[in-house]
Amino acid sequence: MIEEQDFINNDTLGKNLAVPKKKNTLRKDDLPLVLSALKGLSVDVQEILANQRSILLRLGQRETATKTLFTEKYKLEISFQSTEQFDEFNEKLKIDDGLRTEFSSSLNWLFDRELNASKTLTNVFKKYLSQNVILKFTAKKNVPGKRIMKGTYFYECISGVIIPTHGRPGEKPLTEYNICSLICKVFNNAKNWEGERQKRAALQNRLSDKAVRGRPRNFMIQRKIKIQSTHFKIERRKQTAKMSLSY
Repeated sequence: MIEEQDFINNDTLGKNLAVPKKKNTLRKDDLPLVLSALKGLSVDVQEILANQRSILLRLGQRETATKTLFTEKYKLEISFQSTEQFDEFNEKLKIDDGLRTEFSSSLNWLFDRELNASKTLTNVFKKYLSQNVILKFTAKKNVPGKRIMKGTYFYECISGVIIPTHGRPGEKPLTEYNICSLICKVFNNAKNWEGERQKRAALQNRLSDKAVRGRPRNFMIQRKIKIQSTHFKIERRKQTAKMSLSY
């Protein structure tokens, strides 16, 4: 038997149901304990944030160290300005397991922040290959006068790192086909690197200006020829008319 308890009525189902009200059990004497607990929680949160900042700082230093140590350790002069330099590096990747592992690890600092595979590939190829070298390759298609990137140890290292780490949540994992398609786009866009698009636009503007400046003279010449032709036709019609009247 429940004694001295407040009730509220619930008529939802057409019945009177006795539902006990919840009472506030917090007393004034409990307030110091609550405040103390909150302060302790605040200290814990601040400590967690400090630890996170420390970890991120160490990771950032590690990334910088990895980047610096790899290029300096192997005395790499990047980006490669010739296919011969690329071939030399690719051959080293083939025979040196340690170099291959360190190269793959060093690619992490070139990752796009949102793990966009296309942007990461652009970062990697821009870093290691000059525009001149890039334009001598295709991703996997046989094109006369060009070489194929797929199958090189350089490619294997890149795809081996990007495939398991990139891709959007809920979407299908990246495949070799996806990587080759993205590399193909990167190579096609390479012609616009180093301001080439702006250079082509400026050249097109200069050619357009020359065409506009030369237009009035050409237009007048064409106009004169057209007037002469029309005048000749009129005179010929007059002569034909006179001959008809004479008969």
